[in-house]
Amino acid sequence: MWTGKGDNKYPHGEVGVLKEVHVAIDAPDQPDSHRPYNRIYLFMEYRESGYVGCLLFDNPAACRQIAKILSGQCGKPLKDIGQIDLSHLL
Repeated sequence: MWTGKGDNKYPHGEVGVLKEVHVAIDAPDQPDSHRPYNRIYLFMEYRESGYVGCLLFDNPAACRQIAKILSGQCGKPLKDIGQIDLSHLL
């Protein structure tokens, strides 16, 4: 989704660079938990315009694990990140 930064270039596919990763993890059964929970927000830049994507998880442990991996990928092209082998996590 376009963030309003720059002009919307309508990117398609694995283009752009990962700039920031934000994680929202809470236990939904806790009275003070805030929705949405178990999500990773990916902030990306493509041709000087900003975009955000969101990954949704049922499992908070999996969310943490993927967030840790993605947090180490900031500044890298999405095409390269998309080629990371995660089969060891299965």
